[in-house]
Amino acid sequence: MKKLSPRSVVRGDMVGILAPATLVDPHLLHEGAERIGSWGYPVCFDDRILAQERFLAGPDETRARNLHDFVMNPMIRALWCARGGYGVPRILPLLDHLRTAQAMRRDPKPLLGYSDITALHLYFWGRCGLKSVHAPLTATAKFLNPGGGAVRVLRETLDGTAKLGAKCHTAKWPLRPIKPLGRAVEGTLLGGNLTLIASLAGTPWQPSFRGSILFLEDCAEPAYRLDRMITQLWNSGMLDGLRAVVCGDFEADLVVKTPAEKKWWRAVMEDRFLRRGVPVITGAPVGHGARNEPLPLGVRARVTKAGRLEILEQVVS
Repeated sequence: MKKLSPRSVVRGDMVGILAPATLVDPHLLHEGAERIGSWGYPVCFDDRILAQERFLAGPDETRARNLHDFVMNPMIRALWCARGGYGVPRILPLLDHLRTAQAMRRDPKPLLGYSDITALHLYFWGRCGLKSVHAPLTATAKFLNPGGGAVRVLRETLDGTAKLGAKCHTAKWPLRPIKPLGRAVEGTLLGGNLTLIASLAGTPWQPSFRGSILFLEDCAEPAYRLDRMITQLWNSGMLDGLRAVVCGDFEADLVVKTPAEKKWWRAVMEDRFLRRGVPVITGAPVGHGARNEPLPLGVRARVTKAGRLEILEQVVS
């Protein structure tokens, strides 16, 4: 697939905040918008972002049209999602009807978010090859206290000055292979929340991870459910030709009967991937846990023999 690189986002470029999934807390929305504004990016959102329909940020048609309108607006240079939760898979047919991916191809812009936004990352990757960013959500408490150098990395990722290769931020993460790697592995870095990836199996938006390094994370999912979802991915053919797996957080909000159960996810990864010859790296500070550092998606990446994750290309051009 030919990759689509958004234009770099610099100080003064407008960031559009949208809510394609769960309903949004107005207080956190405004606090997050102020934080982005303090970095030098004007922020815009409209009244639709505060719509409510049960657990959703408004009807499907409203959420899909809001996203489409922001893609079509030439003044908006980046799309940053306010919340995850649930709701994105419901709007994918509407985005096809609106031809939103075709509009994105004409004027590509970075998409930022995680959790339920995984479905959007993979939708635009599958429809137009868009490179994007797995990143914190703006209307959440975690976004207001990202910690470490996450803000710097986000800004460098958006403006195209992020370090690459052995000097990139991911190469400094204390990752651990479950078993030693015999060689380095390169591929396109894709993925996100396992539950959302599994939800796309058997749909028109089912991705292929052939030739990819797959990043996975999830929260509150016991080991048997992780096993079931990964088995579904193998049975659907989505994982054929997979190069490697990088694991983020799988222990956030997990309810267990014994402390040992918190680590059973590692045994699942070993059983479902290593036994098929796919190397597994753990320890990425990404996901629903205490840390959620930015991770480029759709870019060329390398897992070194020592188990480091190196980003080899920019998200933007």
